[in-house]
Amino acid sequence: CKESLARCALAQAATMAKARPDASSTALRAGVSAAARLAPATLVSMPALRLLVYGVAEPLWLRIAVGGHAPARAGRRDQVDSASQAEEPPLVSIITPVYKGSSFLEDLIQSVAQQDYPRIEHIVIDDGSDDQGATLRILERYPHLRWWSRPNRGQYATQNEGISAARGDIIGVICADDRYTTPDAVSTAVEFLTDHPECDCVFGRVLDIDDSGGLIAPQTRLSGRWAPRLLSVYLFIPHCGLFVRRTRLERLSGPFDASFSYAGDWDWLLALRDTGARFGYVDRLMAFY
Repeated sequence: CKESLARCALAQAATMAKARPDASSTALRAGVSAAARLAPATLVSMPALRLLVYGVAEPLWLRIAVGGHAPARAGRRDQVDSASQAEEPPLVSIITPVYKGSSFLEDLIQSVAQQDYPRIEHIVIDDGSDDQGATLRILERYPHLRWWSRPNRGQYATQNEGISAARGDIIGVICADDRYTTPDAVSTAVEFLTDHPECDCVFGRVLDIDDSGGLIAPQTRLSGRWAPRLLSVYLFIPHCGLFVRRTRLERLSGPFDASFSYAGDWDWLLALRDTGARFGYVDRLMAFY
């Protein structure tokens, strides 16, 4: 009952904010405050809350929900240094661990190969797949890849191995059953990090898919500039939609914790945040997870 009342309060606030932008501040503060009093434990999962996050008053919601400064947002450069135009664009390393993922791997490889960014090295490590050579046959068809195969060590040990071998200034990790959704995902991330040297990493929106590639309903993985502050609650930033500067990774006390079976990426993101990494956000779909 309290959750229903909280949903109504948020929905009414969002409706008023759209109808009367001049009253959006009062409406949203009242709606969020009422929802928080009625059902704080369910606040982050409400559809009405998603409407506020993606709606007309996101900056206000950000201030109400988390306070303080927000991660930087994608913007336009006011001036471009003519000297920087002559510089070679930074190399981006994409790391892909694969273990018996031959049914997904080729779609992922192609989503990286179709990126419009000119300098990408794609490292794929076969983590001892026991699939009658299906994974290896796929890898052999793509000579542009840096790939190798060795006995199974686990996903996070494999991701650490890829990061250690990477030569890029910017690093992304995307698993074999994920894929980039648009051909400008990498270039969007590089442009943001170039325009925002104060940021250590950048992420975009990610949608969850099932084994057949269809969207999972409902989509409960919220995104937005406030997501790093709520990582302690839920994995709001899947690593397939994240790009990190090498210099920031080198400052971490350690790589992915290989003792985890499933939550090592969450632990890694918390370590990034808790060691002071500055997250940037681009409000566009980057990947399927």
